[in-house]
Amino acid sequence: MLPIAQNDCFLNMSQDYLICTTIHKARQLGVFTGETFVRVTLDKAHRTTKPYARSENPYYNEYFVFEIRCTLTELLRLTVLYEVRKKNACKKTISHGELLIDLQSVWNQPNRCFFKKWGRLEASITDVSNITPGACKGYLQIDLAIVSESSDPNTVLRPHEEMLELNKWQINQDFDNIERNMLQNADHTMQCNIRYNVTLYKAVLTKKSDYLIQFRFHPFKGKTNVAKATAQPEWNYSVCFSWTYPSLSQTFVVQILSHEHLQWKAIADYEIHFDEIAFKDKPALGPTYVHFYDQSNSLQYLGRLLVEVVSECLPAGPARDLLTKPVAPLEEKRWWQEETFLVEFLPLQGDFIHGNFSNCKISMKLAENSSNYVECFLKSYSSKNMSSGTSLKYFRQEAPYKAVYLTITMPDNRYKFDSDYYMQEILDLIESELATFKLFQIKYTNQFVLQSKCFKAIIMNLQNRLKEGVEDKRLEYTGFKETTMWDTNRLVYVNSFFEKLPEKLRAMRHKLKTAPAMLIESTIAEVLDQMVFHTNELKSLLATTRLQDEWPTLLIMLSVSGKNDIAVCRLNAKYFLNAPKDKQQSSNSLCWRMRNFIFKSLPEQLEYWPAIIATDVSVSAKGAETTLGAVLIPDSKRFLQVDKSVKCIPAMPSDGDATTLQIGEMQDNEAAPLLRKEKPTLMQRTLGVFKRNKDPAKLPPIDKMDLAQIIDETQYNWWTKYYNSIYTYQETGDLSHLYKHSLIIYSNELERQADLSYMHDWAEPVKLVHGVKYKKNSMPKEESYATLKLNIKLVPCKCGTNDAGDGIMLRPLAAALNPRYQAELHTLTDLTKIIVRVYVVQGVQLRPHDKSTKSDAYVRLHLGGKTIANRAHYVPNESNPVFGKCFQMDAVLPRDNMLEVSIFDRNLFTDDYIGSTYIDLEDRWRTRHRAAVGIPREYSKNGYNKWRNIATPFEILAELCSKSDLPAPKFLENRIEVDGLKFKDETRLALGEELQERLSLTALHHLDQLPSFGYKLVPEHVETRTLYRRDCPGIEQGKIQLWIELYEGNLNIPPPIDITPHPPQVYELRVVVYGCTDLTLDERNIFGKKMSDVGVKGWCADKDQSQATDIHYRSFNGEAAFNWRMVFPLKYSANEDMMVIKMKSGVLNEYEVKHPPVLYLQVWDNDLITKDDFLGMLELNLSNFTEPCTNRRFCTLTNDFAGIKLPEPLARLHGIAQRRRPPVNLFAKKRVRGWFPLHGQVDQMSKDKRLKEQMRMQTGKIELELEILTEAEAASNPVGTGRNPPNALANPSRPDTSFNPFTNPLKAFHKVLLPVIVKGLIILGISAIIILVVVQFFSNLPMKLLGL
Repeated sequence: MLPIAQNDCFLNMSQDYLICTTIHKARQLGVFTGETFVRVTLDKAHRTTKPYARSENPYYNEYFVFEIRCTLTELLRLTVLYEVRKKNACKKTISHGELLIDLQSVWNQPNRCFFKKWGRLEASITDVSNITPGACKGYLQIDLAIVSESSDPNTVLRPHEEMLELNKWQINQDFDNIERNMLQNADHTMQCNIRYNVTLYKAVLTKKSDYLIQFRFHPFKGKTNVAKATAQPEWNYSVCFSWTYPSLSQTFVVQILSHEHLQWKAIADYEIHFDEIAFKDKPALGPTYVHFYDQSNSLQYLGRLLVEVVSECLPAGPARDLLTKPVAPLEEKRWWQEETFLVEFLPLQGDFIHGNFSNCKISMKLAENSSNYVECFLKSYSSKNMSSGTSLKYFRQEAPYKAVYLTITMPDNRYKFDSDYYMQEILDLIESELATFKLFQIKYTNQFVLQSKCFKAIIMNLQNRLKEGVEDKRLEYTGFKETTMWDTNRLVYVNSFFEKLPEKLRAMRHKLKTAPAMLIESTIAEVLDQMVFHTNELKSLLATTRLQDEWPTLLIMLSVSGKNDIAVCRLNAKYFLNAPKDKQQSSNSLCWRMRNFIFKSLPEQLEYWPAIIATDVSVSAKGAETTLGAVLIPDSKRFLQVDKSVKCIPAMPSDGDATTLQIGEMQDNEAAPLLRKEKPTLMQRTLGVFKRNKDPAKLPPIDKMDLAQIIDETQYNWWTKYYNSIYTYQETGDLSHLYKHSLIIYSNELERQADLSYMHDWAEPVKLVHGVKYKKNSMPKEESYATLKLNIKLVPCKCGTNDAGDGIMLRPLAAALNPRYQAELHTLTDLTKIIVRVYVVQGVQLRPHDKSTKSDAYVRLHLGGKTIANRAHYVPNESNPVFGKCFQMDAVLPRDNMLEVSIFDRNLFTDDYIGSTYIDLEDRWRTRHRAAVGIPREYSKNGYNKWRNIATPFEILAELCSKSDLPAPKFLENRIEVDGLKFKDETRLALGEELQERLSLTALHHLDQLPSFGYKLVPEHVETRTLYRRDCPGIEQGKIQLWIELYEGNLNIPPPIDITPHPPQVYELRVVVYGCTDLTLDERNIFGKKMSDVGVKGWCADKDQSQATDIHYRSFNGEAAFNWRMVFPLKYSANEDMMVIKMKSGVLNEYEVKHPPVLYLQVWDNDLITKDDFLGMLELNLSNFTEPCTNRRFCTLTNDFAGIKLPEPLARLHGIAQRRRPPVNLFAKKRVRGWFPLHGQVDQMSKDKRLKEQMRMQTGKIELELEILTEAEAASNPVGTGRNPPNALANPSRPDTSFNPFTNPLKAFHKVLLPVIVKGLIILGISAIIILVVVQFFSNLPMKLLGL
């Protein structure tokens, strides 16, 4: 049931795995006081983030790596536990919420990772104080990836969609949207609380012993009773628990334990994944038998277990408890009828049997039943057909034929299998038709109309077959027994797929019919991709049949005397069953097809082309040849030159060692360079033009005078270009990024870019190996000793069938005889001195070697025996260190072709090696893409975008035209003409430079459109390279961002670029708290009236340097006035949009951490004796927050004024005001004033009026004035804190009752108690008078009535 990829061949072999996780931040925790931290637990190891104080939305940004060595099966059973815990000084830390993720769900992701996903925190099952089970405790944003030796380093910790940029900073609103980036599957928009009931009935095992079952569903686990001394144990045990579905923890593990040698040993296990048995409904499985095999020997059958899974939705949250109970035995006749089946196998012949044996035995095994054997006598092939030294045998069985047979008793579910047979028939039909269509494409190349007709006929045939299946009711269950819930859900799911498939086929056929002649080629390719996609869907659907009612594997074994089985064939026994008497026999049962291919020359089917083998041979002085090594080059069809062909000439006999080369008439232009890539077709160039016209990045040029008024380029440096390229801009109203230069940032290595030919256009490097190392309990490893660089072209020849009888032909090689290219090949061996500059920008997610701290990273370079390191300038305690260093070294090509860039972790005694990356400098020096120095987007003589190449754009363009025998570029007014195409100037910023250079650079950017070139030049860039270690091959250790410049050693080269990180700028944030209103007051005074002593506390960079206003005492109406100024110094990097904070590690060590520039303000109810009560909080990201309201009536968290219904005109105006409130960047706007909403948690009664629930809602409003100043501006205009001078604020207007009663007891008596006493006396007096009057009236009433 494990969804293992096909390349995971070593499933049961221990490997090294890295579990990498990043805890970014949390949201809506509901914890406003104290400190919170995240604890990550995997198996028995755990990591802990640093605590974050007094924030509902803490920012952690910490990276952890768990290293595990185990099998893949063992790895996918592990669960990662994220716990958000509240730190207490004297008590044990309390778990606030937790998030569970199975590694199985991570492995199932397209990139085997979750990238910046939000997980829903739920109350821990150990939290007895939780009165609302299943309630959300907040959200946690994480990265989680599994890195193995087979992982693609370009996809780890990346979004699934293609992205040009590597980093998306933490404030990116795309990832901050919780609903769109949840960890759960997007198909399940609503979560359901489900109670699972897993029933374990009985087992049929091959060995008699004591057995029990152990089960685990994190965090629940338990075991059944012991069934003693039996081979057919019965437990009849039910396991019931509640959980959320869909969930990231969905694996239920069942293990059968046997008592052997005085201890319990797990002999078999099985995994039930609830998401695989759901079929878009509630999970259900069985009752059915699941089969067990030995973990160490997959051919050894151990037995089967009868199990059933049912589930039901719960109206309320799950109680998160585990219940177990005994149940009655299963009535099997209700679900199936057991039958005894005869399995018979007739071996007729065998070929290519390895070994020097005279006879062999063929037998069969199915479950615990073994067959008889048939002995066959082996014969050797004739010496004419076989080469010397081989030992291959064959046998032929002659009449009377002997068969191998056995009997087995199994549940009869043949009625259910008919739908499986039908799906297999449709799958075989589609695959055979697609294979036929590929041959048709090869035979009728470039005849797209004919190909379209063929494809439409294939679709029509498939539609007819689907129609026949519907008429024959192949997807309906007509058995005589009761169907299980799994059967019902699966049939509904399968029928829904086959109901939609004909509509999709009709749409594909319609697309082919209506495709214009110009786009018919791309339409055929698109429809073919859709057909392949539907084929994969059908394969996945067919794989679900292996979850219930599956038969054990049928084994056909070939053995020899004195030895174990030398060959085994595994078959699915279900496809060999006879149909019931009332059902027609399926074409997919009782037989299977086999095809043999024998080739004398390369076949037309490209997928059957053999690999190319290159051999390294050493020739001695006497002519003896010794093979030193070889390399196997797969996928030889990629070297085929489709648009070329050549007439070959038979080789003439020669005497001695003379070599003769005869040149015939050329059928194509072989005078072109051998290393040139094929030109793009007209269709490709046309589609490329359409794509460029739709590019939103193409903006109109900016006038030079306007540009000078907007920006000052003297303040910019290289980092301006870097962050302008990497940042994701939001609608903040700041358009300064449009007036800055940028570059390309590759998310992987430069040699992995397809549009740059992977840097292998001139030669492809392959590793020469001279053997394979085999080590116990590890994968085989090839021993490579050299790198061979070669260029291969396979050109179809136009020889007749009679001309190539023996296959010995000579090919004309005009390109090699061309003097220019002979000289070009000779230069490959000449020594060339170059200067190498390596610009190291930063490290990304470096793997820490210390559990308690991050890496103290520095860079070391090795090239041609020389080593350079910057150990003295290490970056302390940082997983993403910014280096900003340039290294310059000399090298000689091709001798010093490999540059090694390594990262080390600096320690006091011995430094730890983190990882290295290797760069082939020769590929970059010789490629036609000119990777020595990148081409910037615009040409500038000076400034931060200064041209780095020695040759100007016009000189480069003229040189390229000269090498391709093209006329020089022509300049026609504001255009340039090259190779018959004209281009306009695309410069937007550097309009003051020479027009000739600007136009030449535009032509260089569009070199791939020119018919004589058809390739791109390497742009100015930064590449991201993966780090590896030799002792952990294939395991990523982090990444490093850098770029390289190469210059000739005998030329005057430009000075290096200064990429020293720009230090953060010192700012002063001034916050004036004017007052609060509409505060939620939840305390009452001694007279029973709601009242609070309100105060505001705030901090920015350092929570230990918080500031507080004075206390507004005795606020009765939720209003408070302060007129109080807070001043916070901070360091802010505008490029990174991060605030830099210095932290201490130990006594002397100090390091920097980066956080978003967030201002925290909290409103408290000040109490003298008891703990202060929290009233509300405001968190503002100073670089991106919503513009405040000028009218406090419109200041709300939502648009509905907290439930107050407004008149229609006012509501319309409010909606317009909300839409027009743009985001504000305080560092750009400098000053802002208005009302901001406060939020907190308020206790409310639940819907059933039984429990109190904490609801997150608005708890008030606060009026602020925010101002940001640079250090120089603050010094020229100083202010005091609070209401102190200079620039002192006026005292607030407060009621007379707002004062501290403990410091002014007489005033308190006069202002507070005396009015209450007087009021009480007046009320008491008036009440007494009223009572006396009433008493007097009723006492005199009888006298008046009697007239006395």
